[in-house]
Amino acid sequence: KPVYTKEKARHLVRVYLSVLCALLLIGWLNLFIVNPLKKDAKEMAHMDPSEIIALPSDIRRLTIFTALPVVFIMLLWLKNDANRLTSKLLSLTKLTLVTYALFGVAGSNIVDNYRHSLTAALFVASLASTTWTGEETSNVLKELPFSDSSDIVAFSRLYGMILTTIPFCVTSILDAGMQIQRWPLPIICGCSYGYTIGTMIGVTALYYQRKAKEG
Repeated sequence: KPVYTKEKARHLVRVYLSVLCALLLIGWLNLFIVNPLKKDAKEMAHMDPSEIIALPSDIRRLTIFTALPVVFIMLLWLKNDANRLTSKLLSLTKLTLVTYALFGVAGSNIVDNYRHSLTAALFVASLASTTWTGEETSNVLKELPFSDSSDIVAFSRLYGMILTTIPFCVTSILDAGMQIQRWPLPIICGCSYGYTIGTMIGVTALYYQRKAKEG
């Protein structure tokens, strides 16, 4: 008799892959975004805090950082569900534009910093796409599990992103001149850490959920 059934093996692969991707995301964030900020801080030490905050982050660095997870997610779509690739790309585009608009509503200068804002919106939409319920609808927000906890990992991941990004964004109004306050780093860092925290909480909850069913 096999140690693992096919269902259990698929479950373990999904869990391990989720945790691995979350940890790799944080590693990529620290390598390409957080660590270089130390050098930026030294170069801007002579500047006023308000001037530092007003200066957006390096667009080249931001674009390269965003490209890796976006391409990885698209490759997963191509491998797992190539027939729905077009519809997923359409949903991703809509979610990116909705996120971009929300940045504007929140008070960000999405006109002058449109490249930074669009790149950040694409990053947020790509991470959020890993929580999609699979429902196809004209309202892209209904594809997100705001009230559907049947997939506890996706549910926890979505709320982890939202709840962790909020305090990061709140700190951006402080006139402290921290590099992390430069647009759109509060969004990038908040979503990255929230994605990882949410994944870990979801995986833990899933473990106890399955243990309760088996026991």
